[in-house]
Amino acid sequence: MAEQEIRELELKEAKEREEKREAQEARNREILLELIAAGTVPEPRPLTRKERKAMDEAGCNFSKPKTGENRKFGELIEDTYDWIIDNIYPGQLDNVSNNIANYIALRTYNMTYNDDLAIKN
Repeated sequence: MAEQEIRELELKEAKEREEKREAQEARNREILLELIAAGTVPEPRPLTRKERKAMDEAGCNFSKPKTGENRKFGELIEDTYDWIIDNIYPGQLDNVSNNIANYIALRTYNMTYNDDLAIKN
């Protein structure tokens, strides 16, 4: 196979992976909106500055591992999700599947650090 053909195949595969990821994200959003509408889960929201600083202080921000810390990245991510679930949505996600609770925690985290401005009531 020529180098150009290999590159085209790699680009095609990358595009297909991205399309699958986008489709899965759209399905996840749909499911989340259904769960919110049914009152099963709370609507994700960004952390306030005070909440984000508390998460940092607890050592549970996967973007800011503490110097000399020996936790694996996967453990730090799980600790971040658990901190958000336990401190931002206490008791509200205890009876849903772990993947749904983690998805809400991830959405919360991403909303905290994205470029979109949000106004809290």
